[in-house]
Amino acid sequence: MQQKRALNAIFLILFLASCYWDNEETLYGTVADTCDLVQISYGLDVVPILDFNCNSCHAGSSAAALGDNIVLDDYNLLLNYVNNGRLIGSINHDAGFNAMPRSGSKLSACHIEVVQTWINNGAQND
Repeated sequence: MQQKRALNAIFLILFLASCYWDNEETLYGTVADTCDLVQISYGLDVVPILDFNCNSCHAGSSAAALGDNIVLDDYNLLLNYVNNGRLIGSINHDAGFNAMPRSGSKLSACHIEVVQTWINNGAQND
């Protein structure tokens, strides 16, 4: 009888321990919690993202050979892709757009939010 109680107690402990549940947002926060989206600057925030993730193919010096003549390191040329939605569509991997970066993984959620916030705030050259 005592052995049966011990087994029941062990089963109950294991059962209760297995019921613990948290979602990813509770454990790690959301992008808004972990990504600084206040005062996004083109020069300080967006350019480094583009330089690191895009401009190896889409700089003026490499776009003809590697980037389908899409130049993203010139603000005025970049605005064309901001205004027609191709920049954010490509980095979001949205349907109907070429997923970028082509040879790498999708940008982090924070980097995408930084670019999206910059666009939503008027895509200023500051």
